[in-house]
Amino acid sequence: SCLSHKEFRFLLPIVPLCLCIGADHIAQYLSAQTKKKDETPTKRIVGVLLFLFLPSLLMVIFLGLVHQRGPLDAIDSIRKLIHKHPNPHVLYLMPCHSTPYYSHVHQNISMQFLTCEPNLKLEKDYLDEADKFDQDPLLWLKNNFKNRNKVDDFHMPSHIMMFDVLSPKIKTFLGEYKYHICQRIFNSYIVDDRRSKYIEIFCKNIDS
Repeated sequence: SCLSHKEFRFLLPIVPLCLCIGADHIAQYLSAQTKKKDETPTKRIVGVLLFLFLPSLLMVIFLGLVHQRGPLDAIDSIRKLIHKHPNPHVLYLMPCHSTPYYSHVHQNISMQFLTCEPNLKLEKDYLDEADKFDQDPLLWLKNNFKNRNKVDDFHMPSHIMMFDVLSPKIKTFLGEYKYHICQRIFNSYIVDDRRSKYIEIFCKNIDS
């Protein structure tokens, strides 16, 4: 692909074609097996079906119930935690599109996430907000929240959600503004530089 922006969902249109091709080959194989009189075609057919079905079943269970389930569980936790704060405001310090948003929270609260707009103006060396944050998370936080005591109607986030790989990098900020970890949620066994095994939710002390 010549596109700079790539996602797996871009391949979805060719999935039906691949299924048709695969089904045709399987049908030819099973048809050939049923014509053999000196063997037991039923066992071969059952073997082929099990070979195709069992791995798919295991993948469905793992990908549907275990792998990267953290964002949904974290949103459920947020929905419960916000009722304990008089002025809930959630900040998501996570890669773009890591979690659901209002569609799962179902509450009229303030929420903020790191944006990742494409470079529509074709700026040289363009960095979106998420990229700038990743370059220096602590500096980004200080620049965005340095005026909290100077503006009367400014409110610090009541809850901050992040992958646990980030929390050591902004430990000083969390301590300075009196945040404590209130939830640690399993996410995935397969991790990368930005998405790690656990999701952490930090809550701000109400009296601070």
